[in-house]
Amino acid sequence: MASLEFYFMTTCELCIIRNPSDNWDFSRPYSNVDSGKLFQSANNSTLQLPLRETVMYELALRGDRRVLDICEELVKSDDLDAWLLGLRTMSILGSDTAMNRLIEMYMNADIKGRKLALDIIAANVSADFAQPFSLMVREFLDVGTLDVSSWTSVAVATLYHVCKRNGILVKFFGDPNYHPSITGFPLQSDISHESEFSYEEEKRKTRIFQLARES
Repeated sequence: MASLEFYFMTTCELCIIRNPSDNWDFSRPYSNVDSGKLFQSANNSTLQLPLRETVMYELALRGDRRVLDICEELVKSDDLDAWLLGLRTMSILGSDTAMNRLIEMYMNADIKGRKLALDIIAANVSADFAQPFSLMVREFLDVGTLDVSSWTSVAVATLYHVCKRNGILVKFFGDPNYHPSITGFPLQSDISHESEFSYEEEKRKTRIFQLARES
């Protein structure tokens, strides 16, 4: 334990914690239910959030963009659970519109809200979103410890390479069976051909470039 505390106190190191018990389990009990019926339930604001949650996730996994309107209502709520459900559903949907909206919310949140949003986004980050995500994680390189239990392997690899470029040593703790694939992972910022960026990717880079200035 003493060695772990030493790492926490070292400013040039980031301790990454991975606990297998915290991983999200995308069970799909409604996978055979018609999307129309699911949408009616998801859109029913009189139902309690836990009853709507799995339904909204199923719609998002199907790529049903109608769920975005429900998310917009949820993120306007003063209820933290509703706000988090809206963000998680957008992240699972993963469309350009949903991810751009997540970026907007991330930028407008306070530091606590940004950390919550970061974890939600990181739970569904794919290689296509590695570049904007790399700018987001730069805000959290000096926190000492970071729990990445729910993060995708792409998100963890992105964090690792951002740390490497900034001269920060990464130490992994937690799950002894977790072996992150962090070798040879090219961030898009390391690629010299700008033509490989999509138009949407460039828009994302522009919209969150201010985060790099703050880091």
